[in-house]
Amino acid sequence: MKHFELSGTIREVGNKAVIKAFRKQGLVPCNLYGLGLKNVLFTVSDRDLQGLLCTPESFIVDLNLSDGKKYLAIVHELQFHPVKDNCLHVDFLAVDDKKPITINVPLVFQGHPVGVQKGGKFFKLARELRISAQLEDLPDNLVIDINKLDIEKKLTAGDLSYDKVTILTSKKRFSARLNLLAKWRLMPQGLKLLKRLQKGSMLLLPKLLKALLLLLKITLTRKNKIEHGISGSRIRQHWSRIRFYQA
Repeated sequence: MKHFELSGTIREVGNKAVIKAFRKQGLVPCNLYGLGLKNVLFTVSDRDLQGLLCTPESFIVDLNLSDGKKYLAIVHELQFHPVKDNCLHVDFLAVDDKKPITINVPLVFQGHPVGVQKGGKFFKLARELRISAQLEDLPDNLVIDINKLDIEKKLTAGDLSYDKVTILTSKKRFSARLNLLAKWRLMPQGLKLLKRLQKGSMLLLPKLLKALLLLLKITLTRKNKIEHGISGSRIRQHWSRIRFYQA
């Protein structure tokens, strides 16, 4: 994993006025803790911090403090201004290069899913996974091959495995929460109607087409019943009408 070098200036414990004064000077208050260390209070330049925060990548941070001490750390917690969106505070967690390190790593999806070629739609629902590994084995990102992903298939974190890396994200969580859906997938009843349409009389054509449209509508409402606000009774009404057309 890449390293990011950051310089900081030791500070003393202060009240809100002192903290506000730091921020007016373009400094961000920070804490460092972990590995049995007492809280180390320091400030870093907001400009220097941008290279660490304004990127989807994860880093091991090499902290160089004004008292001459150096620490190996990762970003543990961030606080941002609710309106201006600038960083207000950073918590760093000290890590040991001889012990496994737990960190979030970004995901990279590679390939063109089979389901997309069949008319489906690909949804990337997560951007990172939480993993644990030794420092020398930490990857910059996790690559997921999605070429074989078909319609209505999903990847979960439990489906992924990497050498010398332990995935800590729940195995049932949708793979880096990934999911393919065919928005206009025909239901089995719709396929039966299509066969009837091919073999039946042209006099039935208007009714069969209308029934087919109802089936497509039900397919969507069943998937997104809450989103479209359509009740189960309304769906049952559609089904009763379709049975009439089938008869």
